[in-house]
Amino acid sequence: MSEVTAGQPAYQRVAAAIRADIDGGRWAAGEQMPTEAQLAEDFSVSRNTIRQGLELLHSWNLVTRRQGSGTFVAPHGLSHAIGELKSLTDVMRERRHMCARRDAAGGCGRFSAQLGRLARQPATHRRRPAVLPDALMAS
Repeated sequence: MSEVTAGQPAYQRVAAAIRADIDGGRWAAGEQMPTEAQLAEDFSVSRNTIRQGLELLHSWNLVTRRQGSGTFVAPHGLSHAIGELKSLTDVMRERRHMCARRDAAGGCGRFSAQLGRLARQPATHRRRPAVLPDALMAS
């Protein structure tokens, strides 16, 4: 088992160790992994702990699970860097959702113009009267 943090829950330690084994090439992409029972014996934990660890790996797209067939290492195209943190700005820029060029107001072209129009409009607050006037009640 690879180096893991002792303060983590057992299923997270198992997931980290299996991930290290996958990254280390113990199982190739598409290869079937050992059964839950075998992994439980290897890690000296319950099958439920293994099941939780495998679900965590599945949520990270590192393994695929097929009922009745077992657990398989996901193709490399599905895996991603779990530890890589990026700002929302970086993600938006990578996906080309950010403006390439800012206008004079510091905004993104048409969006800046729309916001400018909204900002120049007076703010209004309307409330319904609590009691209708007598003139309306008479009709």
